Amino acid sequence: MYSGKYAYRFNGVAMQLGNQFHLVGVGVMDIDAQGKITGFHTSTNTLLDGNSYLTVSRFTLTGTFGPRKDGFGADDLEADIKFVSVDKDASGNPRQVLRGTFSAVPNKASKGKGIWLISTGAFNETTQSKADEVVSGEANKIA
Repeated sequence: MYSGKYAYRFNGVAMQLGNQFHLVGVGVMDIDAQGKITGFHTSTNTLLDGNSYLTVSRFTLTGTFGPRKDGFGADDLEADIKFVSVDKDASGNPRQVLRGTFSAVPNKASKGKGIWLISTGAFNETTQSKADEVVSGEANKIA
C-alpha cells in the first residue's frame, strides 16, 4: 500500500553535550512491497547559541516501514531506519552511524500520496549513546 518512491523533508532540534542544534534535511527513499526502505538524504545543522557554523552531512539509509505491530490499525505506522554517513573519518569508517525510529500516519489530504512522521527514538551507533532529538517531517510519493 505504501510502496513507492518518496521525497521527504524534516525539521527539528537535537541536543549534543548540552548544546542545542537546529537540524533540517531533504531526501529520497524507496519503500518496496515488503516495507524495506532504501534511500539517501542531505541534512544541515547549526548550533543555536549564536557562535556556530553550518554543518552539512549526507547519509544513505536502510530500514523498514509498515503498520505498527501493537498499533491502532492500518493508519498507525512505524519506521526503523539506519542512517550511515557518506563522509568518512581518517580510518575510512563512516563519520556517523545513527538509528532512528519514527511514528507515522498517512496524510489523507494528499489522496494517499503523503506520510507525516515524528521521531520516537534515536541511537548514535558511533558513540554508543542515545541521541536526543525531536524531529518532524513529511514524505510525498513521487513515483
